[in-house]
Amino acid sequence: MTINYQKGPVPSLLNVYKNILFEFITFLKSVDNKQFMSIVDKETEDKDCYSIQTIVSHIINSGFGYAHYIRLALNVESGRPDYKLISIDEIETSLTNVYKFTEDTFAYKNITYNEVDLKIVKTPWNDDLYSIESILEHAIVHILRHKNQIARFIKILNTKMGNENENK
Repeated sequence: MTINYQKGPVPSLLNVYKNILFEFITFLKSVDNKQFMSIVDKETEDKDCYSIQTIVSHIINSGFGYAHYIRLALNVESGRPDYKLISIDEIETSLTNVYKFTEDTFAYKNITYNEVDLKIVKTPWNDDLYSIESILEHAIVHILRHKNQIARFIKILNTKMGNENENK
């Protein structure tokens, strides 16, 4: 599909989003399956923050959600995938699909600087209202926040696994 959206702020926002997503994919390549599946935070009440697997699955689900809400605001047909707990082998494909779904949201739409700020996107969490720009910025920062969380999880797991290896 050839997409024409050269004018306006959307290409820049999508470019940053794509870069962050692909940096995140590269970052996750250092995680092995044992780390990916390990429960790190048994105390959390947030079901999306028990393990690297639950965090990455949450990021993917949220990414599809952000594009879905923008599609609703732009009157673009949306077929958001259902939430799925992914395997380590699905990371790259799933995150790439999030980007493609988001990019396709803007296919053949030349959204102006004014529209990107004024078009309201309603989300189901706390009845918050976002502009298109602010929800895309939120999507970008969401990945970065969880990347930091995963880095902390990796450090905890490496320390734990180092101690387990010393006890053998």
